[in-house]
Amino acid sequence: PTVSFGLPAVTDNCPFNPALLVQTSGLASGSSFPTGITTQTFNYTDAAGNTAFCSFNVTVNPAADLSLAVADIT
Repeated sequence: PTVSFGLPAVTDNCPFNPALLVQTSGLASGSSFPTGITTQTFNYTDAAGNTAFCSFNVTVNPAADLSLAVADIT
């Protein structure tokens, strides 16, 4: 299925520059994710050279098997 998510929130005493927030693993928001767990990791380096990272998991469960039983009611 297609999964969409927002970017992580960054709190810093330096001005925030969105261009410095880099996704280093996982799939982009809006991508079709496979069944299973995909780890999304982001790094941010501020103007002073301080670096932080965060990650979260996207879990896609397998689709349920559907079955249909048809009875002859004539």
